[in-house]
Amino acid sequence: MLCLVHDFLKLNWTDAEINDAIIAVLNVKYPNAPVDPTIFYNITFAYYKGPKPTGLKTFVKSSTGFVLSNPQ
Repeated sequence: MLCLVHDFLKLNWTDAEINDAIIAVLNVKYPNAPVDPTIFYNITFAYYKGPKPTGLKTFVKSSTGFVLSNPQ
């Protein structure tokens, strides 16, 4: 489970902030993960933009660290 600390006065994170926070945690927790674009790291987290708290983002490890697999 990821537990991220952010500015307590800011209640609404942007997608970019969520991505950056998850990437930071992945880079610290898994620095020796293989650099392989065919290995996906699915991260499920809760966010509330409606009635259902859901979220799924997929990352891959690149030569410079984790990146979002399919940025839109």
